[in-house]
Parts: sequence; C-alpha cells; structure tokens
Amino acid sequence: MAMTTSDIISSVSATVTVFAVVFAGLQWIDARQQGNLSMKPLVNFYIQDDDTDPKAKVGLAIENNGPGPAIIKSVSYFVDRKPVKDADEALRYGKLNPDHDHGDQFDDDDALASGRIIWLIDYQTKDKKEMARFIDFLDEHLALEISYCSVKDECARKCSDKRRC
Repeated sequence: MAMTTSDIISSVSATVTVFAVVFAGLQWIDARQQGNLSMKPLVNFYIQDDDTDPKAKVGLAIENNGPGPAIIKSVSYFVDRKPVKDADEALRYGKLNPDHDHGDQFDDDDALASGRIIWLIDYQTKDKKEMARFIDFLDEHLALEISYCSVKDECARKCSDKRRC
C-alpha cells in the first residue's frame, strides 16, 4: 500500500504536533524552575571578630544574599558541639555577661528579607579582656545553625562552622 500525499501530510503534522507538545512541556518545566530560583533565599553567616574599629560590631550575624525572603524556622546555638537553649545560655557557658549582648532574636516563621543583615550576637563591652575572651569564645567554641525555607517551602539548613554543629 502506497502512501498518498494526504497520508504524508498527516504523518508530518502529527510528528510536528508531538514535538510542539514536548517543547511546550520542557518550556513549562524550565519556567517553573526559574520561578523557584527567583524566590530562593541564600542565608550566610557573617562573623566579625576584629575589635580594632570602635564603630564596628563584634559578633555573629546572618545575611540573606538570595533574591527571595528566608522564612526562619529555627536558630540553634552550640557550644563545643553541645546544643544550648539560646544566646544568653551560650554566653553564660563561656563565662561571659549576657547583658552585653545586643543582638536580635528570631521567632519561628519570621522573615529575613533579601539583602538584610541581622546581628544575632552583638557583643558590646569596653573591657578589653572581656572582649578578648568573647572573641576567643566566638572563634573557638560557639556555632549557630539556622533552618530556613523559601516562600515556596524549599528548605535548607546552614551551620556557621560545620565542625561544631
């Protein structure tokens, strides 16, 4: 049985239709992935342990470098790899005065906007020896772990020092 021109046109038309549907599906998947990336937060830790500039803060902050907001699920503190309740308990463990901490706290589901820096520990004292003890504590004993999600419920966890969380 020989194919007629009409049969050939129908076959080509069906093949083009299948390719068009596959291409449209791939475009939809790509657009969805791009949409997710455009809202994905990227939370990083910032540790300031240089007290030579009197105007600079000394402590530990988080910053959202991603394009979307980070929904904070939890902030966990660790001293020598042991979990502690909060920054005050961590500082007491390090024999430091929690009243000298002027950092912020997050409640569950608080948001960290894109480009925003929040100081979780902002230690302020004029006592040079105490500041030196704090910097040693910050560098050698303290770690924080933060769990956060995007507005599309893609979640991540990050530790300020992987050896200590």
